[in-house]
Amino acid sequence: MNKEDIKCSHCGNIIPPDSNFCNKCGKELLPQERIPEKLGFSYKYFIISSLIVFLAMIITSFVAAILLGIYDSNMDIIPENFIIVSSVGPAAGILISTIAITFFIKYIKIKEALYGAFFTIFLLKCGDFIIINYITFESILVALLYCLIAIFGVYAGNFFKKQFRFG
Repeated sequence: MNKEDIKCSHCGNIIPPDSNFCNKCGKELLPQERIPEKLGFSYKYFIISSLIVFLAMIITSFVAAILLGIYDSNMDIIPENFIIVSSVGPAAGILISTIAITFFIKYIKIKEALYGAFFTIFLLKCGDFIIINYITFESILVALLYCLIAIFGVYAGNFFKKQFRFG
């Protein structure tokens, strides 16, 4: 792919700069599509993705704790409830934020959103290790599950973006 090549806004196919139509779907290129798209990795968007995922994990964890606290006033007594809150809250945050990033933020690519989520998960698991001074098999499984949720969220957001085009 050359720096001058552009992407079709309809199907995502790479089109040479001298073409007026997409050779895959046949759509005519609009004047604003003729501007070449930067296809490289952006650390700026990677950091933005990481921060969005982190904030969503914090917010959804807080909401999950409040909801379970309202539902079950004996949460302090039953440790399983605390484990559920500490797992479900971040998982919901990862899913919601990765779908939102790829669906709403036009300039963040799948790779940047995914790496941002992975980086956030890695940092949080390092924080767990620092706090408890050891890594459990369950902690590794939870991290892998969070990564799978992030992958699903990024690709679901991208799928929805293609299905429901705005403007």
